[in-house]
Amino acid sequence: MKWKTIILVLFIVFFGFFVMNYLAGMKEAPKKKAAGSMKRLVRVMEIETRTLEPELVVHGMVRSTESIDVITEVSGTTAECDIRILPGSKFSKGDCLLVIDERQAYFRMQTLKSDYLNALATLLPEIKFEFPEVYPEWLSYFERCHSEKVLPDMPETDQTKIKLLLSRFGVSKLFYQIKNQEVDLEKHVITVPFDGVILESYLSPGAAVRAGTKVARIIDMSRIECELDIPSDQLEFINREGKIRVSSNTLDQPFEATFLRVGGEINPKTRTLAVFVKPVSRIDGNLLEGAFLSATLQFRPIANAVEIPIRLLRSSDSVYVVEDGILVERSVHVAQKTASQAIIDSGLKDGDLLVVDLLQGVAPGSSVNTQIQKSEAR
Repeated sequence: MKWKTIILVLFIVFFGFFVMNYLAGMKEAPKKKAAGSMKRLVRVMEIETRTLEPELVVHGMVRSTESIDVITEVSGTTAECDIRILPGSKFSKGDCLLVIDERQAYFRMQTLKSDYLNALATLLPEIKFEFPEVYPEWLSYFERCHSEKVLPDMPETDQTKIKLLLSRFGVSKLFYQIKNQEVDLEKHVITVPFDGVILESYLSPGAAVRAGTKVARIIDMSRIECELDIPSDQLEFINREGKIRVSSNTLDQPFEATFLRVGGEINPKTRTLAVFVKPVSRIDGNLLEGAFLSATLQFRPIANAVEIPIRLLRSSDSVYVVEDGILVERSVHVAQKTASQAIIDSGLKDGDLLVVDLLQGVAPGSSVNTQIQKSEAR
């Protein structure tokens, strides 16, 4: 019985193998696709050219064109006047910033005026005797010379003898000494020449100063300009007649500015160039020197152009387009480019299909299918 079982098992195995081969022979072999019949699907966008007015956003700082150091010209003890000499203190034109003790200068001037009046009193009889026709004028002048007022100018004369008398009695010398002392006395009161703010203060009221001592650094905030850092390779495209919008975190709203001038050197580290602009519209808010700014500049208009992502450039001057289902590499002219965008002003026309995929393993001349997507061009 054992050998019958073995024969039955072998029969079943051979019969199964025969049936399997028979069924496999009945299956049709898959048809091979002809070489070159497979087409790559690529995404494209349809080109629409127009006149572009690109913009450039840059940053910079506020600079005052009127920044001065206030320095004493005389010596003495100081005292506060209309303004507290502290950083940030604001003032108006004509306000008194500092007073320096003027008593000694005042007494020196009074002494000179007394000597001057004595000299005039001695001179008047001589003029009355020799030049009676001008005596009333000189007498009136003598009466107008008060010790508490600014000394008036002497009567003009072209007569040599009168000039000799003025020199002989020391009148001319005393007159100019008094005028010099009046100028010196004015220097004891320091007033500000414009509306502005104190940036730095260097002394406290009550301190003794000498001629040449720094008091404070002040700026005129009505005369400011903005210094902007612009990439040196973008300067040629700027429309210098266009409007510039400037904004800052310290302002309620942006203001407009106009182009002033270009700096004289390129920063070797940042490859930027300083461009200075001047505000021309009202500034709402507190804009101080050194404030950080953001500005939008207009470039010159570019006609018949399209702006595309810079990643679509195959090299510096070519892109992929699809013509009649064939992938073609086309040369273009890049009028302007930034870190992310490129402006093409020739080489692409309305209706062209620009490839937006980054293709790998596909060469120009290949047949492709296209899928139009929403344009990335502007």
